[in-house]
Amino acid sequence: MNQSIYSRKTKAFGMSTSWLFFYIFIRFPLSFLFSIITLANTYASYLPYLFGGYLDPIFYIAMLVDFSYFAVSIIAFVKLIKLSPSSFKWNMVYLWFGVINEILVMLIAQDFSPYMLGRITGALSWAGANLAYFNKRRELFEMEVPPQAPAYVPNYDYVQQPSAPMQNHGVSGNAAGSVGAYDQPCQNAAPSPAAPANASARFCPKCGNALAQGAKFCNRCGAQIEVKNHEM
Repeated sequence: MNQSIYSRKTKAFGMSTSWLFFYIFIRFPLSFLFSIITLANTYASYLPYLFGGYLDPIFYIAMLVDFSYFAVSIIAFVKLIKLSPSSFKWNMVYLWFGVINEILVMLIAQDFSPYMLGRITGALSWAGANLAYFNKRRELFEMEVPPQAPAYVPNYDYVQQPSAPMQNHGVSGNAAGSVGAYDQPCQNAAPSPAAPANASARFCPKCGNALAQGAKFCNRCGAQIEVKNHEM
């Protein structure tokens, strides 16, 4: 799986980049959505009059500033995704542009109300906090892109193959004697239950089953048993 330049750089960097992830991949998309809605609501109704000479020149200046700020934000976002050295500079321009934009809005509208002063103060605070954060991580933008980690490929040369069963052929010395010892019957083994209790016991000539004394038929296979006179 191919890793992005952002992932490779942030993994190799020593400091935390949680805010950077939020700043690039969450804050920027939300700001784009908000900017598009604001620009559409502000300037859509003026489109029929843009080239008719009916609008005040200050209106064109304000529109130019707003669309320029939106364009700078797009450039900064595209460059920040790759964390290139130029993205650090574009992000600084974007942050300061936000402060300048608020000041221009106040001057163009001639609005010096506490609301506008609060907006400018908030823009300065936002820019200052982010400038401090990004200055501490400036090396992240200037570092070389680490090589991509190679994909894992299993090495089948080291997989243990099933071994062949041991053969007794060719075994010499004590090994041959020890192997053959297991083939010898135990001397103290109990006699088989099927062994006759005495020499006079009879067996079926067909299946070899032990017969009861005086039996005329085998109780296993049913074969007829020849009865000798001395047993009668």
